[in-house]
Amino acid sequence: MIEKHPFPHEFSWTNEVRAHELDAQGIVNNAHYFCYFDHVRTLQMQALGFDWVQLSHRGFNLVLAKASIDFLKSLSAFDAFSIVSRLEPEGRLKLIFNQTLFNNQREPVCRGINTVVCVDKSRGKPITIDKLLAELRHLKRPALLEIE
Repeated sequence: MIEKHPFPHEFSWTNEVRAHELDAQGIVNNAHYFCYFDHVRTLQMQALGFDWVQLSHRGFNLVLAKASIDFLKSLSAFDAFSIVSRLEPEGRLKLIFNQTLFNNQREPVCRGINTVVCVDKSRGKPITIDKLLAELRHLKRPALLEIE
């Protein structure tokens, strides 16, 4: 039996701009793009079997260590959009989310690179991806395993 990381992993999500997300210019306020990307990261991790609440109860927190966005275009009220998120490990500690938000013409609106680490709450230090996956196996999250 060989256990492998579930990475790289691609995930997509679609939504529509809501009126309250607009600023005085009539476009989506920049802070909402961070919220969109955060929501997609959460959904993607859930799809992979990551249970944030259970991990926290076991003493581990998945935290955003770094976030950056390049803004290319704007969205307006009720524009449909989609986000494609690609998750890959970097080194032993980091999970990198490369995320692109597309408008309904499939043009990139913004691109984000977001780094997540898992922190041991008792030590206040990151743990390795392998230890994180071991914790998830303990929580019986089989979606994370490829067994040959």
